[in-house]
Amino acid sequence: MLEEKGEEAAKYAPKGVLRALVITPTRELALQVTNHLKEFGKDINVRVVPIVGGMSAEKQERLLKTGPEIIVGTPGRLWELISGGEKHLVELHSLSFFVLDEADRMVEAGHFRELQSIIELLPMTSGATEGQSQNTQNCVTISSLSRKKRQTFVFSATLALSSDFRKKLKRSSLKSKQSTEGLNSIEILSERAGMKPNAAIVDLTNASILAKNLEESFIECREEDKDAYLYYILSIHGEGRTIVFCTSIAALRHISSILHVLGINVSTLHAQMQQRARLKAIDRFHANEHGILVATDVAARGLDIPGVRTVVHYQLPHSAEESIKRFPLESSYMPEVMKRLSLARQIDKISQKDSQERANKSWLERSVESLELVVENSDSEEERVKSFKQKKASSAHLKKLQQELNGLLSRPLRPKTFSHQYPTAVGVTHLIQNQFEELAKHNGDGNLVSGENKRQKMLVIGQDCVEPLQALRSAGREVLMDGKEMAEKRRNP
Repeated sequence: MLEEKGEEAAKYAPKGVLRALVITPTRELALQVTNHLKEFGKDINVRVVPIVGGMSAEKQERLLKTGPEIIVGTPGRLWELISGGEKHLVELHSLSFFVLDEADRMVEAGHFRELQSIIELLPMTSGATEGQSQNTQNCVTISSLSRKKRQTFVFSATLALSSDFRKKLKRSSLKSKQSTEGLNSIEILSERAGMKPNAAIVDLTNASILAKNLEESFIECREEDKDAYLYYILSIHGEGRTIVFCTSIAALRHISSILHVLGINVSTLHAQMQQRARLKAIDRFHANEHGILVATDVAARGLDIPGVRTVVHYQLPHSAEESIKRFPLESSYMPEVMKRLSLARQIDKISQKDSQERANKSWLERSVESLELVVENSDSEEERVKSFKQKKASSAHLKKLQQELNGLLSRPLRPKTFSHQYPTAVGVTHLIQNQFEELAKHNGDGNLVSGENKRQKMLVIGQDCVEPLQALRSAGREVLMDGKEMAEKRRNP
């Protein structure tokens, strides 16, 4: 507090005071907002600092000592530092802008109490300020020098305000500050954040919920078939970046494990990951034009990820619309998909069982070592031999399953009715369409019979181009193998 008088107080006005506080529900969104604000403020020398969990609190305290004008943070870490007496966060008298981004998500995410505590620290913007200035005529404070009218912004993807919200605000403002009768959670946050009855409410909701260039569809299936249809979508329609959303971490781990066995590399993103791992997952997804991200709703809103072509909701959201049309499936692919998935599930089950046994054994050995105990092996020789044989058989079975799956994965996923002679039996794919166009072009130019093209690759509609001699060799090997199999059957009826 500066106890200076008159015009001399102006030269003591603080320069590194907090002017804007932006609160977001997730760390990733806070970092994204920070990057955008830094880009806009680089030419006007405005400092922007992110304050989020999962990062060093000591480093963030050092950044706060530089007096940044804008802070973007999550409720948990902000309240942690405020509770610790961080000066730059406690002195909110100069705050000109207070922003709540994705307010409905913050209410859902369980941060309501921390957020409410932060809001209660905000200084009054009317009434009390005027009364206080009359009692301190000869004492000029930092607050009275730099305080401006504070603008409060509340952003929400779903506008959960009642039709008589303004009347409720006016009624609650006439009563005590604690009077919040008839207000829902977002309305309480808005009222306590300083929103006035004459606040501007901007509703950008379109008549059509679906975006202009977005096509939405659904697949109706049994719970146990979800993995098969997900694999089908990623294999047949998986061009460009794809995000798969789950409503639980258990489902996320199940999906990522199955897809890994099937040879599909995915990145995962959920709330229990360390911040460094979460940022690395997003960076990997950004860097891969055909990347796949399996995420919980921590990444559902606000993240700016360009080039996302497909979004899959593995678990149906509670507010799904009935107007969504069915996804156009080609059922002829499903037998091959189900065969691969069955092998992947068996491999995943055996692998998880082995991992759990190793983890339990490792935990027991560490516990015995830390307690300096001597444990005698109570298993008999017969039991140890039996256990060894079981492990050996399980390992051999796992190896056999993996070899069988690798053999299937080495071939392109094709429909059961695939025919090289009648491509229209399974529909004209992009490959077949391109080959027809190329064939028509060659026929039009008369190049197929020219001397220089006599040794061209043989074109089989529905397959990649192959050398004719190589095709004959492959066919000969197939005939030879079929002959050997028939001879073997005759010898061993």
